[in-house]
Amino acid sequence: MGQERVLGRSIIALAIVIGLAGCATSQSVGSAPIDQGIKHTYNTTYEHAVAATMKALSTLNINITGSSTESIGTIILVSKPISAFSWGEVGRVVVMKSDTTPITVVVNWQKRDQIQLTGTDANEFTSTLFSMIDKSL
Repeated sequence: MGQERVLGRSIIALAIVIGLAGCATSQSVGSAPIDQGIKHTYNTTYEHAVAATMKALSTLNINITGSSTESIGTIILVSKPISAFSWGEVGRVVVMKSDTTPITVVVNWQKRDQIQLTGTDANEFTSTLFSMIDKSL
């Protein structure tokens, strides 16, 4: 019986390690290539695109965990907390800086655990976000 118990615990521990290895974090999403994600363009100025994006993000059920303005544009890190139905999600929204239109917004959105069936997927999140940005502009 003792060996079976040890084997069972070892299998459970291995499953946990494998499950955690595929987890998305704010750091992994933030360090991904800047153009990785779903893109949408807007015929507006960079400043208006940033304002509309921030306004849209503030109305969603997410947390803004960081933001910065760099030479490539405005980078906003976001997360959605764990709930009864999801392990949560993390994302990065980049409003690409340009002196001319169109302005591109790139969203990299991932579920924290890639095998989770519930939660908001990238297509659902970006569709909602891009629609809200459109309405603000």
